[in-house]
Amino acid sequence: MIIRDIQEADWEQVYQLMEDNMLEMQLELGLKWDGEAILKFYKRKSVIVIEQDYNILGFIAFHQSDDFHFIDSLQVAKQHQNGLLGGRLLKASLLQTNLLPKVKSVRCCVFENNPAESLYYSAGFQELSRTNGVLTLEVPLSQLAGRLRLKT
Repeated sequence: MIIRDIQEADWEQVYQLMEDNMLEMQLELGLKWDGEAILKFYKRKSVIVIEQDYNILGFIAFHQSDDFHFIDSLQVAKQHQNGLLGGRLLKASLLQTNLLPKVKSVRCCVFENNPAESLYYSAGFQELSRTNGVLTLEVPLSQLAGRLRLKT
């Protein structure tokens, strides 16, 4: 398996992965699915993929603010979920920023009907807010760094 920055040729597989994982949940919450807008949004983010034999198994899209690292999306193909790929992608995104001394916490949003919600809670994330079926979660970087074996 290789973890690397996204390339233009990867976007079709990345989009398909998002659709496979999120379309049904988003529609259950009454939210609109606009594939073009979704791709436009993620193409403005930093994105790292994990691939094996030219197949994208997962990706993380993220951005950095002054004091937090925001996970815009962390997706792993269904057949590879509940393994270590999500943690490996998260760790890679934190290492890539080179700004760890400034970061105080890691934030993300997750649909309340997403099974990944329990994984975030088990990693120490706490709920900050809940709006229209979307939870905003946060964990202190120091707590997450220990779990991921990062030097902060």
